[in-house]
Amino acid sequence: MDNAELSVLGLLYQNTPNPVIKSTNINYELKKESNIKFNIYNHIGQLVKTINIGTKSKGTHSFEFDVQGLESGLYFYSIIINGQNIDSRKMTIIN
Repeated sequence: MDNAELSVLGLLYQNTPNPVIKSTNINYELKKESNIKFNIYNHIGQLVKTINIGTKSKGTHSFEFDVQGLESGLYFYSIIINGQNIDSRKMTIIN
């Protein structure tokens, strides 16, 4: 799938606040009911956490991500919609 086809499934927005001290809200939009998962990667691309959200309805959604246990630094989070990696964003964690 190319980027245009992937964006038909949904959109990922920048987390707030960023930089993150304790927790952050990750917002996303779904074009139809879908199964959602997020992967969190460190600055060298190692997977450090997977968050299975489950099935969500069409529309805009948000979840609070607690960064406890993660070291300070640059991270990337990716949204996976129905098994397809749709988009990624950067976040900075400050402990």
